[in-house]
Amino acid sequence: SQGQCTLGVRLAPDGNDNDEVRYRIIQAKEMNQRIKTAPLGREHIGIGFRAIWQMMIQYPLGATCFTKKQCSQIQAKYLPTFLSKMGINRMTATAV
Repeated sequence: SQGQCTLGVRLAPDGNDNDEVRYRIIQAKEMNQRIKTAPLGREHIGIGFRAIWQMMIQYPLGATCFTKKQCSQIQAKYLPTFLSKMGINRMTATAV
């Protein structure tokens, strides 16, 4: 039931994604702190978000079965800070 890191994703033999979710939440919290203190402009934060962070956070989705609640938990750790640093109101609907 414990996830083994294989090709960057923590997969458990019994199929649970708990270790991967915990890892991604920790990763999102760390990124949140880095972005808060980063001396970068809006454009550079936006480029970093699209070119690096989105790719990192989307990578495990092909091998995992996160629930909508788990995805929301991960997203809540980083998205408001990224939006704020990009000059977008953090209360803006994510569908926009």
